[in-house]
Amino acid sequence: MKKIYKAIAILLSFILVAGLGFNTFAENANSWKNKIDPKIYEHTESKNDKIPVYIWITDVDHNEVVEETENTLGYGEEDLAVIDENMSDELAAEIAALSENPDNKTVSEEIRDYMDKTKKKREKEKEKTDKYIGEKRKNYKEKYNKNSKDFLEKAKISDEDIVFISQYAPMIIAELTEKQIEKLAKSDDVDAIYFYESVVGVDSGISMSEICESTNVSYIHETLSLSGQNVKIGMVEKFNVITNNELPPERFSTVGETSYEETSDDDLIHSNNTAQILAGENGVANQATVYSSSIVANQSYSKAIEELLSIGVTLINSSCGYLCDYYYDNVQTLDEFMESNKYSIIDKWTDHITTYHNVSFIVSAGNYGHDIDKDGVSIKHRISAPGLAYNVITVGAYDNKNTLDFSDDTMYYYSSYNDFGGCAKPDLVAPANMLGGGTSSSAPFVSGIIALMLELRPSLAAYPQIIKAILSASCHHKALPAANTDATETMSQGLTDKQGTGVVDPYRAISITGSGSYGIRTLTGTTASTSINIAQPAYNASGLNVSIAWLRANTVTSSDHSSANSVTEAPAHNLNLSLLSGSTTLKSSANTNSSTEMVYYSSPTSTSAYTVKIDKVDSVSGTVKVGYAWSLDDERFQYKDEHEGIFYLKN
Repeated sequence: MKKIYKAIAILLSFILVAGLGFNTFAENANSWKNKIDPKIYEHTESKNDKIPVYIWITDVDHNEVVEETENTLGYGEEDLAVIDENMSDELAAEIAALSENPDNKTVSEEIRDYMDKTKKKREKEKEKTDKYIGEKRKNYKEKYNKNSKDFLEKAKISDEDIVFISQYAPMIIAELTEKQIEKLAKSDDVDAIYFYESVVGVDSGISMSEICESTNVSYIHETLSLSGQNVKIGMVEKFNVITNNELPPERFSTVGETSYEETSDDDLIHSNNTAQILAGENGVANQATVYSSSIVANQSYSKAIEELLSIGVTLINSSCGYLCDYYYDNVQTLDEFMESNKYSIIDKWTDHITTYHNVSFIVSAGNYGHDIDKDGVSIKHRISAPGLAYNVITVGAYDNKNTLDFSDDTMYYYSSYNDFGGCAKPDLVAPANMLGGGTSSSAPFVSGIIALMLELRPSLAAYPQIIKAILSASCHHKALPAANTDATETMSQGLTDKQGTGVVDPYRAISITGSGSYGIRTLTGTTASTSINIAQPAYNASGLNVSIAWLRANTVTSSDHSSANSVTEAPAHNLNLSLLSGSTTLKSSANTNSSTEMVYYSSPTSTSAYTVKIDKVDSVSGTVKVGYAWSLDDERFQYKDEHEGIFYLKN
């Protein structure tokens, strides 16, 4: 009789597996539990409650996608550069002298002539870059759609329970019961299931024309003829942009589902403030094309972003995000809460998107730099997600006092900096004393600078890590602390808690881009290193900034699922940066949990050769592409495209 019962049990098990349509189940009875985010159980009272969750499934073959793309086009990322025009020595010298004679109209005209001369090549470079990124995204989209379709057919999740199916990542958002979730977790096709949280705004001056004057953006517009023309920028906001005279419909449009905030004053709308700073008629990139994607009932944050990817944007600004805070009546202790929120699912998803779809993602840090008391108990806030994603550029806020004088720049007390022990953030800070204020204003200022960089050098769109390195290398000072009780942060300290690499400098970012004082290196193996030689005359400079940035290439693997947080993450590679003169190390940076490193050397000699050394020290097997850039604090714009790692400032 026991043999009969055993046979029946085996038969029933076989029927159950076949009925679900999954290939295999984890053999370890407890391993599937590790795939489920504990937050899911905190948000359910009965097994029949519908819970919104992210379902992360097995990933596609990324090498196959890249190979298909290169086979179709006949070229890869390393072949995108087209511009090879060199600026004449005479013009470079005249530009170097603009600081003494900024009204030299002859030089301004010569620069415009130079920009006209390179126009066709810049257009060709942009076309080639856009074609590569577009073809790669198309290939990814086809594979992810098939991947998700096959999974959903097996899983038998009803259409009415599906909130969103990602076309650019192995992720699905659905509303499921606890019983359904646990059944899915037992499949080898499922790598992790996370609780899905709703997005919130992180919004909290002077006019944009004034802020552009006091940050040298106007000087870039007038002298270098850069305006973001032909650059496509995506905005993800809670509400869509409402067009007006400042935001003309020929440059601003919506994608996906639309939603508008009801108010009688357009200037009060968070999304419009963001748009005006980013690319309004008086904004930073005042000729860029902007696509507005909103977060509405049927369009999640992820879907809003993927709508932007589908139309080909390579730059996305997010001045809204997820607010993670801890209050005393939470079930977890503060330490447990910080551990579980130091790298959230939306951070991980954003890292995946930025890596494989060549997109620079700019995020406002949030306005919770100070703890808030509630009933006498302090609420701990972290930087708003996805601001802790390794690959994004997370922007804090400072007050530039509407002057070109750096000495009075002061941090805003509200600028978020608590990373809960995750990736070191923010990456840098930007002015927020304009329009709506808050870090929501700082982020689009930085996005606008990137748009100007992409107009000048379109192939940079393929390398988000180089863009971050350039912005970091543009920093040559840090703002004063918000209060006397706060610690003063300096450039010589390298990366710091509240300001990262420091105050972004628009003019210097453009100078680095035009001069070609940047590049990319690939490190492969468990440990590796690379060196870059730079011959950099100092002239009147008092500081040299060298910065690097790299990506965390999150994929999904069918590993042992030892914990829900490990199965969706690529290794967080650890790189160290050193600046040497001969065999002498002048400065070094070795943060253990970061996606950037920066060294600031305050005594560059009049003419000196330096070696920039990058060491991969994490002992994790794999390949990492690292972007690098450098600049002096007293250089002027020129355009060069010569050998990597060599930049002579002509004077």
